[in-house]
Amino acid sequence: METVTLVLTAPNGRAVHGTPVNFTGELFSGKPKPQTSVSGVNGAGDFLAIVSDEMKKPTTVQLLKRDGEGFVAAGSVTLPAGDDEVDLEAVGVDRASGTVYVTGSHCATRKVEDGVLGEVKGKKSREQFFRFKLNADGTVGAVEGPKTLTSALDAHPVLGPFRAVASKENGIDIEGLAIKDGRLHFGFRGPVLRGAWVPVLSCTWDNPIGSAQVRYIRLGGRGIRDLTTVDDGFLILAGPVGDGDSTYRIYFWDGTDHLPLGENGTVPELLGEFSNLGAAKPEGLAVLKAEGRTYDVLLLCDGLPKGGPTRWSITRP
Repeated sequence: METVTLVLTAPNGRAVHGTPVNFTGELFSGKPKPQTSVSGVNGAGDFLAIVSDEMKKPTTVQLLKRDGEGFVAAGSVTLPAGDDEVDLEAVGVDRASGTVYVTGSHCATRKVEDGVLGEVKGKKSREQFFRFKLNADGTVGAVEGPKTLTSALDAHPVLGPFRAVASKENGIDIEGLAIKDGRLHFGFRGPVLRGAWVPVLSCTWDNPIGSAQVRYIRLGGRGIRDLTTVDDGFLILAGPVGDGDSTYRIYFWDGTDHLPLGENGTVPELLGEFSNLGAAKPEGLAVLKAEGRTYDVLLLCDGLPKGGPTRWSITRP
C-alpha cells in the first residue's frame, strides 16, 4: 500500500502538513477491503464513528475511543440493513443528544467490463439511513431505521430525473451528512448542475418527505465528499464527481441557499486545497475541536490503510 504525505495549501499560499493519528485495534472485524475503503467519519465526545462503503454481511459502524493522541477500536454497531450492499458513505452526529446518523449513497451504478458499458442499475439496499444513540461511556442504544430519501428525491423537480443516472456519470450520490438545528443535511457528490450548482437536501428524521428542502452552493465544479457542522455553518470536503482529476478542497459554508444570488453571488469560503495525494482520496472530515475560527479536524481517505488518519489545524481568515 502506497504511503503518501498530503499537503494542504491555504488561499494565501501557506502550505501545511497533517499530523498522523494512530488508530489501533481491529477495525471492521479485520476485513481487509473495508479498512482501505473508509468513506465517512464523525465524532461525539471521546468517540469516533467511521463507516466503509465496502462493509457488508453484516453492515456495521466502527466505533473508536480516544486513546492519548490517537484512537483505539471500541466495538461496532450492526445495522438492520440486510445482507446486500448498503454503500455507507457518511456519518452525522447531533452532539446535543449524542445521536449518530449514517446514510447510504442512494445511488445507481453502471459497470464497464470487457469494453462493454452495462446497464444502469439501482439497489434498494443503498437507499437507507439509520440512527442510534451513542452515550458518553460508549454504550449504544437501539438502532432506528431504516428510513429512505427516495420519495423526497423522486418528488423533487430537479433531483428526481438524476435518480436514473449512474452516480459516477453525474447521477444521485450522497456522500455528506451533517446534523444542525434538528435537521439532517445530506450533501451530494452528484449531481453537479449547470453553473456548477451542488445540492444539499435537509429534512427531519420524522418526516423526510414533507420536511425536505434543497439549497444550492457552488464548489468550482466539485461535488461534496463530506459535510460536518461548526457553530456558524458547515465545513465541506469537496472533490470530483466521477473519476476525473479535479482537486480536493475544504470550504466553509454559512448554510444559506446561494442560488437566489446567481452565479456572480456568494460562494463558500475556500480554506485550503490538498495536493500530493498519491492513492489517497479524501472521504471523511470530522471536527475534533473548534476555537473561534480555528478548527482542529481529522481527515480520512479512501485508498489508505484505516483511512490514513491525519489531523489538521485550519483557520478561517
